[in-house]
Amino acid sequence: MPHIQDAIETDSRIGEMAVSKQFDNLIRLPLTKIPSNPQNPSTVVIVIDALDECDQEKDIQAIVPSVHLKFFVTSRPEIPVYVEFRRIREPYRDLILHLVDEHTIEHDIRAFLNSKLAEIRNDYNIHPLGGHHLSESWPSPTEVHGLVKKAIPLFIFAATACQLIQKGKHGDPEENLNKILERTGGTQISKLNELYLFVLEQLLDDTTDSGKNS
Repeated sequence: MPHIQDAIETDSRIGEMAVSKQFDNLIRLPLTKIPSNPQNPSTVVIVIDALDECDQEKDIQAIVPSVHLKFFVTSRPEIPVYVEFRRIREPYRDLILHLVDEHTIEHDIRAFLNSKLAEIRNDYNIHPLGGHHLSESWPSPTEVHGLVKKAIPLFIFAATACQLIQKGKHGDPEENLNKILERTGGTQISKLNELYLFVLEQLLDDTTDSGKNS
């Protein structure tokens, strides 16, 4: 949004200001400058991620009841966050992720993986390594199903796996996917730990290769 960019360029120290000041300059005022168009009405949705990471509880108190807009807020279930939401009178809907039905989580993760892996395939086929294109049928339904089962219920697993598949050391998304499917197993936490270990091993391999070439 150009109005937000203008506010930052006007005062580069805006990130050091009080939350109330940042809210005014980066959200409230820019929103008032958006021209209304009755022919094409739109709803503004503001995403606030990781509300629980505010350093001061007073910042949470300032953000939660802020203005009459639609907000999409994510947070861990910290007590200050819970308390402030119980204080506001405006209607809101909350969704506790660990209580969401597993079938819903599986559906969402599968939809994400199908979309993201197709994007990875199409991007890779523009400049394939060694001229070897990925088949339009890649990944197979069995491979997607295996990745979905390893990811449930952790969306971070699916997102991290896609980054590895796209940018892993081997460069070939097909081989990177196979490595992930082969390595990870056990409990959800151990699966995620194994995935992160895979990332670290690739970084160490890169460091070793750089040392040999220097």
